[in-house]
Amino acid sequence: PTPLQYVPSALCCPSRASILTGKYPHNHHVVNNTLEGNCSSKAWQKIQEPYTFPAILKSVCGYQTFFAGKYLNEYGAPDAGGLEHIPLGWSYWYALEKNSKYYNYTLSINGKARKHGENYSVDYLTDVLRPTHRGRLLRSTRRLSRMSSHQETRTSTSTGRTSTG
Repeated sequence: PTPLQYVPSALCCPSRASILTGKYPHNHHVVNNTLEGNCSSKAWQKIQEPYTFPAILKSVCGYQTFFAGKYLNEYGAPDAGGLEHIPLGWSYWYALEKNSKYYNYTLSINGKARKHGENYSVDYLTDVLRPTHRGRLLRSTRRLSRMSSHQETRTSTSTGRTSTG
């Protein structure tokens, strides 16, 4: 754990919204982890997403932007555009549906749903995302802003397997 951490809210979605917008929760109006609380709601998409840091980096500064992992707790909800919705500003999009686990999850890959199961060797989230990170970094000819939102990973020296912890 990192000492001296600071978050604008004790709840996940309001804190993530603050990271994306640079605003405190009373200014971006995400009040909890539900659609009704503005977590990835249509109102969030219309009012706040156009002003997130990736939207500005891409449209104003010419960056390529890359996202992988958990976006907002309710991302992918059918009432808010489903997994086809790619928030403004992202050039490459690999987002978990809602508040998913690292097995038995669905990813939105640039707006297309891809289901993953329980096969340890091919479905573990961070292992699935790793090649996309490396590939984008190596092939990028423009400035790249990368956001990867998932738990830390650790590799066992005895087994070589990755786990969260």
